Amino acid sequence: MSKGKSTQSVTIPEYQQQQQQELFQAAKGLAGQPFVPYTGPRVAGFTPDQLRQFEATRGLFETGMEYDPFTGIREIAQAPTPSLLGADIGAYQSPFQEQVIETTLGDIQRRADIARQQAQAQAIGAGAFGGSRSAILEAESQRPYAETMARTAAGLRQAGFEQAQRAAESDIARQMRGREFQAGLLGRLGSEQERRLGALGQIGEQQRLLQQQALQIPYQEFQRALAYGPQQLGLFQAGLGTPLETVTTKQKAGVGDILGGAAGLLGSAWMGGFNPFGLLK
Repeated sequence: MSKGKSTQSVTIPEYQQQQQQELFQAAKGLAGQPFVPYTGPRVAGFTPDQLRQFEATRGLFETGMEYDPFTGIREIAQAPTPSLLGADIGAYQSPFQEQVIETTLGDIQRRADIARQQAQAQAIGAGAFGGSRSAILEAESQRPYAETMARTAAGLRQAGFEQAQRAAESDIARQMRGREFQAGLLGRLGSEQERRLGALGQIGEQQRLLQQQALQIPYQEFQRALAYGPQQLGLFQAGLGTPLETVTTKQKAGVGDILGGAAGLLGSAWMGGFNPFGLLK
């Protein structure tokens, strides 16, 4: 028999043992509940108006892509630049030019004929008709008119040529403006195609986001299912972790008394259904 010594013992009040048992059973029941996934709808689809917008946008895109504006711009850029060297000036001359020249020369010729008659009359009056003097008088009367007819015809033809040249230059300028206008139209068409392409990409992105959201829902449920076990275990552990009220007593006892007291304490706990070594069993 060993020498006795002072020892301390810890006891749990009976009412708290009962509370501990009740809390343990409640936590065990909560931890044993099965996982219930949510099976209802969580993603709203597109509305009928949105679907109509998608179809209209796709239709605009397809009609806008029927023509290739870059081919037209390339053709304009590769076309030779028009110039007067290759222009047919005669095509721009007035069809009435020769008629105007002939009419003008006819008027001058009539005045020349009158002058010739006056010269002949003068020669007759001087008694020199038919001689060399008469010929000189007639030639001198016709010379100014001949010069006038030559200058007038040349001037009219020059004026007609210059007018035709200006018309050709104006036509060339009009052609260049037309090319610039066509290039501008084709450029705006290309910009419109890019805008419609962007709009098509936007509706595609909306559809992708909706599909991605629909795919995300089951994955979220999968994550919740994975976290369900640790969550229930936490509830179970919380039921076991309630602070206990203890009563401490001091006494002097030998080794046998201490072992007997501990065995009695454990026995009373087991009798009450509390198993400290197999709580999670």
